[in-house]
Amino acid sequence: MRLLLIPILSLLISLQAAAVELTPAQNLQADAANARAQGLPILLVFSAAHCPFCDLLDEEILKPMMISGDYTDKVILRNVDLDEYDTITDFEGRKSDPASLAQQYDINMTPTMLLLDPRGRELVKRIRGIGGAIEYFGADLDIEIDKARKKLRSREAAVSPLP
Repeated sequence: MRLLLIPILSLLISLQAAAVELTPAQNLQADAANARAQGLPILLVFSAAHCPFCDLLDEEILKPMMISGDYTDKVILRNVDLDEYDTITDFEGRKSDPASLAQQYDINMTPTMLLLDPRGRELVKRIRGIGGAIEYFGADLDIEIDKARKKLRSREAAVSPLP
C-alpha cells in the first residue's frame, strides 16, 4: 500500500504544478502599490519560451513555490516573457513592452530574476541562469528573498517618521 501511495502523490503534485501558471507582469505600478502596502519585495522573472532553463526554473522552483502557499506573505512573483508583445505598465505608470523592460534592466540572458522594491530598484544581486544543481537553487533563492525582505524593511525604517 505504501509503495502505491508515493507514485500517486507524485502524480498529484505534477498535475497541480501543470495547472499553475506564473502571473505575467501586466501592471508593475499596481504591483508596486500592493508590494508597498504589504511590505513585500517583487520577484520579477525574465524568461523566454525557447529557454529550457526557464522551463526548468518554472517547473522545479517557481510553480512549487506558488503551490506551497509559503511565499504569499514573502514576495510578489511576476513573469516577463520576452517572447510576448503584451503591453506592460512599468513602475512609473508608462506603457512598455517586455523587450523595453528587459533593456531598461539590462537583461541579456534568460532566466534572470530581480528582487525589486516598490520603486523598481534592485534590492539584492540579480540571479542569472540557474547555476549549479537545481536541488540547491531553491534554497539559494530563499536566501536572496530573505535578504531582499530585510533590505526592504531597513529602507522602510529609514524613511518612516519617528513616533
